[in-house]
Amino acid sequence: MKTKKLAGFISATTLAVTAALLGSAAPAQAIPFGCSSTQTSIGSAYSSCTGGTGYHQVVVTYRPTGGTGFLNAYGPTASPFGTSSVTVSGTIISHSVSKWD
Repeated sequence: MKTKKLAGFISATTLAVTAALLGSAAPAQAIPFGCSSTQTSIGSAYSSCTGGTGYHQVVVTYRPTGGTGFLNAYGPTASPFGTSSVTVSGTIISHSVSKWD
């Protein structure tokens, strides 16, 4: 009887340890991470990332000089450790980073 209890305890302990180890594994990084976008002047912005794989680009929404309404502009595609920048003829209203794998 003690053998069955010991075997059950060992199995439960093994299962708990395995679940803890698998549950704590870091997920695969299929897209860039540590990304941010920064506005450097009234009409310029850039994005950069600190790691991962895939690509990113800066995206801005701006009001054109002398115009009404808003337009979007996109910087070039960049690798995670590269920089994507854009300059527009107008005033940037918002900026962000677009990421994909």
